[in-house]
Amino acid sequence: MIIGKKKDISFIDILSLIKCPEKYHWKIVWIYAFYYPSNLVYLEDKINSSKGYDIKLEDLKRIIESVGQLIELILIGDKGIIEDYSIEKEEEIKNKYDFFIEYVDSSYWEIFSKDNDFSNKLKEFDTNSKE
Repeated sequence: MIIGKKKDISFIDILSLIKCPEKYHWKIVWIYAFYYPSNLVYLEDKINSSKGYDIKLEDLKRIIESVGQLIELILIGDKGIIEDYSIEKEEEIKNKYDFFIEYVDSSYWEIFSKDNDFSNKLKEFDTNSKE
């Protein structure tokens, strides 16, 4: 599903649509943003140079709240263990886990989910959504 422009829905809005998001394992596999304070750039470098960065929900929220401008994000969520990320396997990964959330070029969200309840709630944010 592709969700319109950033003004339509924020990352925190997306998380709020997930029933019990704390029950999921989360892995950030890519992030590019401007931060307040700027000392979080070291974390961006660590995330982007790895095969994903396992993160607790509360830490994820803290990072996102410290973002001045989010430009790109790839996040995976699943109730099971999330394997190391590889761009070569991205198409497979999009359909493998409970959530694959990507924010593209400060423009739109591309979200894949096995959770039908979440997907239906998400559609309410964008009547022009594409599946």
